[in-house]
Amino acid sequence: MAQTLATINSDLYLDKFGNIAIKRDLESVIQSCEEVAKTRLGEMVLNLDGGIPFFETIFNGVPNQVQFDSAIRSALLQEDGVLEVVSLVTSVSNFTLNYNAIIRTIYGVGIISGEING
Repeated sequence: MAQTLATINSDLYLDKFGNIAIKRDLESVIQSCEEVAKTRLGEMVLNLDGGIPFFETIFNGVPNQVQFDSAIRSALLQEDGVLEVVSLVTSVSNFTLNYNAIIRTIYGVGIISGEING
């Protein structure tokens, strides 16, 4: 069973009983994938090689969407419980990157989506 502390906008919150909220199984894996998709390369103090190279692929000069898609797909596949990235759709407009992914996990299928501003 997978479990993690539940977050909303990267903040912990309390459940209806006043305890720190926990996500389990599919919700846990999908939350981890959402966090990975938003993590910028070099921002993790103890893992400078981890994260998505947003600026190197999308927001620096000529956007290289193929390189970005490969990086995010690879990062998602490294998450515990992820079996396959079924679909990944990205677009860039006005220095904003939008992404939608369908992810097959050992607990079922989930969807992540978001936007990153350059």
